[in-house]
Amino acid sequence: MKRFSAVTVCAALTSSATAAPLNPWAGATSAGTVLPTQYVYAGRGGASTSTYLGIGFTDHIDVITGAGVAFEQEELAFGGAEVIPRFCVTEGACFAARVASDLDRLEVGPELHTAWSKGIFAFTGNFAWRTVYEDSSVGMAIIAPEVFVSERLSLFTEINPSIDFLSSQASVSLVPGASLTFGKDSNHSVAVGLDVAEGAPPMFGAWYGTGFSRR
Repeated sequence: MKRFSAVTVCAALTSSATAAPLNPWAGATSAGTVLPTQYVYAGRGGASTSTYLGIGFTDHIDVITGAGVAFEQEELAFGGAEVIPRFCVTEGACFAARVASDLDRLEVGPELHTAWSKGIFAFTGNFAWRTVYEDSSVGMAIIAPEVFVSERLSLFTEINPSIDFLSSQASVSLVPGASLTFGKDSNHSVAVGLDVAEGAPPMFGAWYGTGFSRR
């Protein structure tokens, strides 16, 4: 599963494949568009891979859904699944309700997904609250400024803070990386990044995404 999930070990889904940061969800998925994305993370004693689909039903309503597997201590295990229906008031502002489970516990919570761009600069932000029964109550964010060095290549640095309101424990990680759009119709994109957190070894992440219309 994506790293933005607290249940398990977020790429951006937009109206077409485009360069974007590693972890946050972006703005609205256009009506009739399907966006498959594959993620891989490795480090900190394990690895995981997950597959996601973004499906645009209207220009204001879409759904993101995904599932994955994790490799830990030479064992393959179910990494969890999640469904995130969204209502997008604008192309760059979506309210979401996330439900996720790894079969041992159920996690729910609201999210806000934002995206903005002007010239060579872009910004993607995710803001979420996660609760798992009475075990945790976590506020988290992904703040990702981005600069395009060409029409197809961008550089980004994510700032990913989180706080558990029950234990008062807080943490933050930084994810520098790059993203590239390619293909004849620019409908393929990849991103790579390195998650760096205090007191933990780095973790590598990557995704590949594309898009097509159901119409």
